[in-house]
Amino acid sequence: MSQNSLILPTTGTVSGLQMTQNINNALDSLNTLNSGASAPSTLASGMLWHDTSANILKIRNQANSAWINITGLDESNNLSNPLNVFSKGFVNLLRNPSMQVAQRGTSGTATAGAGAYTLDGWQLLATGANQAWSQGGTLGYPALKSLSITGNTGVTNTQFFQRIESNVVGYVDGQQITFQAQIFNNTGAAITPNLSVTHAGSSDNWTSPVTDLTATNLQTIASGATATVSYTYTAAAGSSNGLQFILGFGSALNSNTKSVSISNVDARISTGVASGLNNAPPSPEIRSYPLELVFCQRYYQIVAYLSATATSATAMNAGEILPVVMRAAPTAGQSGVLNSQGTTNPTQSAVGLGTNFSTAYSLYFSGVPNFTGLTAGQSYLLAVPANNANYITLSAEL
Repeated sequence: MSQNSLILPTTGTVSGLQMTQNINNALDSLNTLNSGASAPSTLASGMLWHDTSANILKIRNQANSAWINITGLDESNNLSNPLNVFSKGFVNLLRNPSMQVAQRGTSGTATAGAGAYTLDGWQLLATGANQAWSQGGTLGYPALKSLSITGNTGVTNTQFFQRIESNVVGYVDGQQITFQAQIFNNTGAAITPNLSVTHAGSSDNWTSPVTDLTATNLQTIASGATATVSYTYTAAAGSSNGLQFILGFGSALNSNTKSVSISNVDARISTGVASGLNNAPPSPEIRSYPLELVFCQRYYQIVAYLSATATSATAMNAGEILPVVMRAAPTAGQSGVLNSQGTTNPTQSAVGLGTNFSTAYSLYFSGVPNFTGLTAGQSYLLAVPANNANYITLSAEL
């Protein structure tokens, strides 16, 4: 430990030897960046501190009221781990952490007892009563959007969660992981969200998930306040099969006058950070919308137009190359109906959606849709009508 005073005495009588010792002690503190297991007793804005208990290099903020983490220090491998990467570092394991991507729409309702997808990547599980959700505005830098969850009479628990693919977390076993989220509390009382973490029993298989962290209380958020909650834990063996982070709110949303909004969510490897509540997490990494959309389309995307060639007067085979390679062969769904636009402008008689897929790279509908007035060998375009509610959805969610 080397945390001596950097201020030399200017009053009283000090011997030459004592002054030399004071100078040497001050220089030693500067030389070792005030290294020690606890913070220096004398604090100043801009002071550096090598926290040897958490293996983090810190700097005192301008207000001299808190420490800012600069980097984690891996003493075993002599490496540093930047903790405050904001952009282009791609350290955030979560998709759509800014709540910007909304391929399924910007609002909806989760039926009690049944998990429902909300904004891309995020699921809502309401217990006791249905709950409404919607995309909202920013809660603060850097994310531009948030997700709002509205309560309901009879709600006994609200869980908001995301599953992460094994290809994304294939290296996290045994690593320190820091999770954080920014939350606005509009419930009328202080709330204490909790965090649970589970991992898949085998690669991307969530039939029998394994619990790593059970409903651990996070920081308390005052009514009407926006605050960041954060926790650091050690990833268990098997986490590389796939991770799931779950924010729980208990019965705090047991009335339709109560709501919470969530944004700026981040989960990353944080070498050297001690396990437990983290009151100084790194800045959340928010990727640009175009990059985030491509990431989200790996799991869910919408196909609006399909080219097709009629094989008879009443049938067509439709195929489409997907813009993004999906995680696995997708499951198709359909909203509304499709029209066929061609030289003979055939009349639609029936629509049936097939589920024949060659690979996750392309989509193939066998003999669907079914139209009348087609000419064999004639090319047509299956077009979404003006109503935007009509489309084909493809899902390869976890």
